[in-house]
Amino acid sequence: MTTNSESALIHTLLADAVQSQRRAVDWITQHVSDSGEPEGGTDSVSWFRVPWALSVGGAPVLGARVLGWAKRTALTPEGGFRSGLQLGFPGMSPVYELAGLAIGAWRYDDYGLAQRILDTCTQYQSPQTGGVYDQAVRDGEYGTEQDLLKTAQLGMAALVTGRRDIADQIYVWMSELWQGQRAFPRVLQAIRNDEGRIVEIAPNEERTRVFLNRVDFSQPRQAFYLPGIAAAFALNYASTTGRNEATTLGQQFLALNRDGTEAQFDDINSVQICKYGWGLACEVRYNPATQWLPEAVRMVRWFMQRQATDGSWSPSTFLRQEPSISDKLSKTAEHLMELSQLIDALSGSGQTVFSDVR
Repeated sequence: MTTNSESALIHTLLADAVQSQRRAVDWITQHVSDSGEPEGGTDSVSWFRVPWALSVGGAPVLGARVLGWAKRTALTPEGGFRSGLQLGFPGMSPVYELAGLAIGAWRYDDYGLAQRILDTCTQYQSPQTGGVYDQAVRDGEYGTEQDLLKTAQLGMAALVTGRRDIADQIYVWMSELWQGQRAFPRVLQAIRNDEGRIVEIAPNEERTRVFLNRVDFSQPRQAFYLPGIAAAFALNYASTTGRNEATTLGQQFLALNRDGTEAQFDDINSVQICKYGWGLACEVRYNPATQWLPEAVRMVRWFMQRQATDGSWSPSTFLRQEPSISDKLSKTAEHLMELSQLIDALSGSGQTVFSDVR
């Protein structure tokens, strides 16, 4: 239970956060054409989260315009990306980006598009475990491995669209991933294979492979976003199904970030902690009296502190020293979505009243 003074502080903080939200929308608006085409949109899929972000960030008309452009220009009739569009990492399966776009389509009531996209995504889902294949080419070196990031993102899209046939498998996959860890709480191994075993990645393996799938919470500049997206899925799954053990799983994932190095939060060259805010928003939304409220407030401040004066956010500079507009568009849409989730969760938590904030 918060005191009156604490509630007043949260009220003031969220009033500032709404202004941050509006600056982000203004920045995105400047980089979307009248036809709905995002800047750089015909080269990469950096815009995939824009419709979703704008739908929760207070600019649904612009978001609908971007979604309409994507349907006309970037997507096949079956719900996949047209050839020639670059994904975040070459060779990766497109599920992370497609699932985010499916959430946006559902929020604009384009249910048929959302379902076609999810049907395409299931082509990359392991029939043995339900996890999402990391690589687009299944018979390659890592062709039978499934990673946490894509699996959790597809799980979120499945929950939004009512696809329990997908979400139930993913919850089992994620639960077994947690149960099979051998180096908690310091290290999270984020890959399983078709045999259901966790693939333990050594620190001296190929750099990108280590960075994306092995998180050492005692060290800086790791993929600290993985527990946050896992928690968001698990907590939403708990809300959908009423399974208390899913709430516990979500909170356990959040604790990995909470108890990890402070470099997650204070390394000015890293924004890898961002999805922790998303997971916390889900926790506050479904458990308003949660002990995690101070962490959610902390993340609202973190997002505002990392926003540029023009309203944009940029990727971690240790990964992108000179980010392009497409890089900034991707990160600004992501952080707008995450900050908006926090604003809405804290506003509805009963801790204070925000009727005059927006």
